[in-house]
Amino acid sequence: MKNIYKEDIVVIPEGVKVECKARKVTVTGPRGVLYRDFRFMNIDIIRVGKNKIRVVVWHGGRKHLACIRTLCSHIENLITGVTKGYEYKMRMVYAHFPINVVIASDNKSIEIRNFLGEKYVRKVELLEGVTITQTTNVKDELVLIGNSLDNVSQSAATIKQSTLVRNKDIRKFLDGIYVSSKMKFGLHILKSLLRTAVVTATDLAENYCNAKIAVLQSRRTDYKARRNAEVKQACDLYTGNKPKELWSWLKLQARRLKTSITDGPVLDVNGNLVTDLGEKAKVWANHFEQLAMDTTDNSRSAQK
Repeated sequence: MKNIYKEDIVVIPEGVKVECKARKVTVTGPRGVLYRDFRFMNIDIIRVGKNKIRVVVWHGGRKHLACIRTLCSHIENLITGVTKGYEYKMRMVYAHFPINVVIASDNKSIEIRNFLGEKYVRKVELLEGVTITQTTNVKDELVLIGNSLDNVSQSAATIKQSTLVRNKDIRKFLDGIYVSSKMKFGLHILKSLLRTAVVTATDLAENYCNAKIAVLQSRRTDYKARRNAEVKQACDLYTGNKPKELWSWLKLQARRLKTSITDGPVLDVNGNLVTDLGEKAKVWANHFEQLAMDTTDNSRSAQK
C-alpha cells in the first residue's frame, strides 16, 4: 500500500546556512562548507522559513518512504560536520614486527612500513578534507579528523584495508591497524572537562555521591519489595489449594533465575539428592508448606 503524502523536518541550528536547489544541498558553517547531491532520489526538498527543511515524498511505497529518513540523516551529518566535525581513532596492533608509520608534513597521507616484516611500503592518500596525526600520550594511536563523515570513515577504512593479512591464518596473525573509536570531534574534550569539574568541585562531588547512594538504596528496596511480592504470591497459591498454578510459578522462576528447580536435582529435608520430577514436586510442596505454617502449625491460615 502506498502513502499519498509523507514528510519529515530537519531543524537547522543557529550559525549554519543551508541552500537547497534542484535536490542539491550545500551546508555552510563555522568549520567550512559541505555539498551533497541527492538528484538520484525522487524526493522533494523544500526550505521552510529560516531554520527548517521539509523532505516530502508523494505516493511512496515502503522502500521509497525509507529514503526520507536516509536523506534527513545525510543532511544532519552535513550540519554536524560543519559545526563539530568527526574524529576516528585507530590503533596499530602487532605481535612481533612493530608497525612504523610516517605521516606527511601536510597530514594528508601516511606511509605504513614493516607490516609483518615486509619491505613493501604502503602509502595511503586521505580523502579531501581529512587530516591524520599520531598521538603522543597513547602508544600506536592514529587520529583522523575531518568535516565529512563519509571521507573520514572511508579514509579509516582504506588504512585498515591496506594492512589486511594475505595467505595466512587470520585467527593467528592479527597484525593491522584497526578503528578503535568513532565520535564527534571535541566530544572527548568535553567529557574530560566534565570529569575535571566533578573532581575539583567538592559540592558537586558530594551531591553526586549522595545521589548515587540514594539510587542504590532505592534499587535494593525495589528488589526486596518484588521478592516479597513473589513469595506472597506463592504462599497464596498454596493456601488457596492451587497446585498446578504453584508448579507453573516454580517453573517460571526456574527459567527466569536460571536455577535447578525443574531440570537439575534438589535436596530434601534429610539432605538426600532428588532427581525424579514427581519427587521434586513433593519436596517443593513440603518446603512451601513449612513456609506457610503459622505458630499453631496450621498451614491453611489466611494470615501468613
